[in-house]
Amino acid sequence: MAPRLALVAAMTACCLAPCLAAPTSDNYHRLLAKAQADPEGAFEEFARMHDKPYLGDEAEYGRRQAIFQENLAKIAAHNARNDVTFQLGLNAHADLTTDEFRQRYFGAKPQDLAALREAEEARLGREGRSKKGKPFPYGDEVPPERRDWQEEGKVTPVKDQHVGGAPCGCCYAFGGMSGVEAANTLYTGELTTLSEQEIVDCDELDYGCDGGDFSNVFEWVMRHGAVSDKDWPYKAQETSCSAKEHAMMHRDVVVTIDGFVNVPKHNETALMQAVSHTPTVVAVCCGDYLDQWHLYKSGIMGDSVQCTRPLDHSVLAVGYDTDQETGEQYWLIKNSWGASWGEGGFVRLKRNQTHRDGQAGLATFPGYAFKTSPNPSQMRRLGLPKGAGSLLSSAWEQVSLWLARS
Repeated sequence: MAPRLALVAAMTACCLAPCLAAPTSDNYHRLLAKAQADPEGAFEEFARMHDKPYLGDEAEYGRRQAIFQENLAKIAAHNARNDVTFQLGLNAHADLTTDEFRQRYFGAKPQDLAALREAEEARLGREGRSKKGKPFPYGDEVPPERRDWQEEGKVTPVKDQHVGGAPCGCCYAFGGMSGVEAANTLYTGELTTLSEQEIVDCDELDYGCDGGDFSNVFEWVMRHGAVSDKDWPYKAQETSCSAKEHAMMHRDVVVTIDGFVNVPKHNETALMQAVSHTPTVVAVCCGDYLDQWHLYKSGIMGDSVQCTRPLDHSVLAVGYDTDQETGEQYWLIKNSWGASWGEGGFVRLKRNQTHRDGQAGLATFPGYAFKTSPNPSQMRRLGLPKGAGSLLSSAWEQVSLWLARS
C-alpha cells in the first residue's frame, strides 16, 4: 500500500475506532521486532502511536520515515555488539536525527554547567561572598546497600521538556525543580508537581532556554517559592515575567524550601550518602555520545559512553542498587525527556567508576534541596501568621542539634 493511501486508511480507522493507547515498553519491543520484517508498517504504526504532526504531509512523512530507518540501523548495530552493557531501542524520538534531538532538548546555545559553576564561584569569590548552601551533614555515615525513592513512591512523574515543536535548553529548570519536588514530597508526603516555566521566565540567575545551573533554581525558590505547573504550564519557550506573573508567584505559591546542600565534589561515596537520604540533582555529560542517549532504551550506561565535559544536562539521582543478573552497580536517574524514553523515563548509570567524577561526570557537583517548615497552604490551615514557618524551622533545627549532641 502506498504511504498516502496507508495514512488515509489509518486515519479513517482512528475515526471509526479508538486509536492506540499511550505507548508502553512492550509496544516498543514489539514495534522493534516488527520493523525487522516490515519497516514501512512499523513506521506507520509509530507515527500513529505518537499522533505525529506529519501524518497528513506526504513529503515530511517520507523524510521522517528515512530518518526512522537510519535510527533502526543504529539500534541494530549497537545491540549486536557484545561489549556494551545497555540497549538502544525505539522511543518517541526515533524519527529525529541526533542533531535535531540536540536542538530540541539542549537548545541553540548548549551550556557547560561546569563552566557556569566555575564562573559563578569565581565571581562570588571576587565579591567576597559565597554561594548559599548548608554544610554536608552525612559525611560520617555508612549508607545502606541500596535505595530506590521511586520504588518508595517519593518521586513525581517523569516530565518532557519538549512540547509544541520549540527547542528549549532548560534542563537546569527541570533538574532543579525535580529536586524541589523531592524535598517537598519527603516533608509533606505529597507528590506536588511544580512550574519549570516560572523558572524559564523569571529566574534572573539563569538564561531561560539557553541554559543555567540547577543550584540557582534552589536559590530562586528559596526567595520566591514555587507555583504549580497547573497554574503556570510549561511552553518550551521564554515568555514574559510581567507584574501579573510576579503577583501570581506571591499569591499562588504552593511549595517553599528552606535551603540546599552542595554535596562534596568528585566523591561518589558522598553522593551515595546524600541519595540515601534524599533524591539529589546531578549534572551529566551527554557530549559526543548523544546518539546513544537519544535512543537509549535499557541497561546500564558505562565505560563505552564515558565523558566528563561538557556537563550539558541536569537530572535527578533517585536511587542506587546492584543489577541482580550482571552484578553491575548503578545509579537510578530520572530524566526529563518523556516517559517513553529509556526505562519509563529513567536511565541507569554505572556506579563506582574509576574516574573521580563518576559516570558521565555525575559526581562533579551534586546538590539537593531540603525543607523544614510548612508550605503556605499548611500555614493557613494552621492559622499561623506569615513568617512563622521560618521560626518553626529555626526552632526545629536547634532541637535537632540538641538531640544530635545528646
